[in-house]
Amino acid sequence: MTPSPPPGMPDRVVLQDVTLREGEQGSDRALDPKTRMALARHLVDAGLTHLEAGWPGVSKQDQEFVRQLRDALPTVHVQAPVALYAANWEEQIAAAHACGVQTVALLHPASDLRLRTLERVSRQEVLQRVHVGVQAALAVGLSVTLVATDATRADPGFLVEVALAAQQAGAHRIGLPDTVGCATPEAYGALVSQVRRQVGLPIHAHCHNDFGLALANTLAGIRAGASLADVSVNGLGERAGNCSLAEAAVALEVLYGVRTGVRLEALAAVAREVARAFGTHLPGQAPLVGDLAFAHRLDVHVYGATFWPQLFEPLDPASVGNRRRLLLGRHSGARAVSARLQALGIDPDGVPVRALADAVRQLATLLGGGISDEVLLVLARTMQSQAVTSTEGVISHENR
Repeated sequence: MTPSPPPGMPDRVVLQDVTLREGEQGSDRALDPKTRMALARHLVDAGLTHLEAGWPGVSKQDQEFVRQLRDALPTVHVQAPVALYAANWEEQIAAAHACGVQTVALLHPASDLRLRTLERVSRQEVLQRVHVGVQAALAVGLSVTLVATDATRADPGFLVEVALAAQQAGAHRIGLPDTVGCATPEAYGALVSQVRRQVGLPIHAHCHNDFGLALANTLAGIRAGASLADVSVNGLGERAGNCSLAEAAVALEVLYGVRTGVRLEALAAVAREVARAFGTHLPGQAPLVGDLAFAHRLDVHVYGATFWPQLFEPLDPASVGNRRRLLLGRHSGARAVSARLQALGIDPDGVPVRALADAVRQLATLLGGGISDEVLLVLARTMQSQAVTSTEGVISHENR
């Protein structure tokens, strides 16, 4: 039974994939246009409707790719980041508009730390930049999100001032990035709630994973009312990465009853394709999409998962495009071996199961790993043959 979203949590959320931007920023791999387009198609096939595809405002290669993307996948909503703090911000808006993006995310730092060091501008100058930048983007027909970077280290009062300046200039949405991933879920949820309450514009969540809290913070932001959240496949992104697409989509759909439009059954395949494209390793225990995410090795777990999978799995592996793996090793007992034989179509009554379990444990200890189905079958057939030979020998002896 699908749960209903908690009070205050939207019943539908847009997950915007940023793999094609953050993924390259957090990797030493620069993808060629053909690979980028293939990944974009995988994302769209998986139900993603909103993408970021690099920095078309500053990269001619990204401009050309966005043009190709808009031609090939015209229903996709493409957002382009624009550095409002840069001297050429107007050129960035013009370039983004020229290649067909629908939304620009106008980025400007809001924390005093950034304003004092890199930008060296006053708070009043920030408010002026926001007003002028939003109106410039609106003037060419773009949808505008004002992204107050380093929001979680900004003075909350000034952050609201920045958001109000954007609202008064006509912005459509406010982005609140946890730029260095230092917020707690409680703090991030409270920040989203405060800005949403005092400003009234839709909120865009963007969380980094430096403390392993990107998913928790994203969910906290959505619980507080954020209606759009950035995600990336396999959590790829700068430094420790961003919120994982698979984890966010499944948690929202399955645990909270929030619709995302994502085809959950496509997630494992997309994860593998992205890992291959970026030359990264997809950990076996990556939640939901890793090869070991639904693996069972302990005796009672293998036995239980064979006949009653719901005992040891929160959801059907096939629902996210993955598969169940029942592994035998040095902790496997007769029940696990018997269950595995049945799954392989072998009647355990014809096999000395306890002796086979002993052999499995000894071999697993010797090899320092698990026992594959192929090896199990060889062991089982060997023991069957030995049992038959032994029986024939006894019969022959008795007939003398």
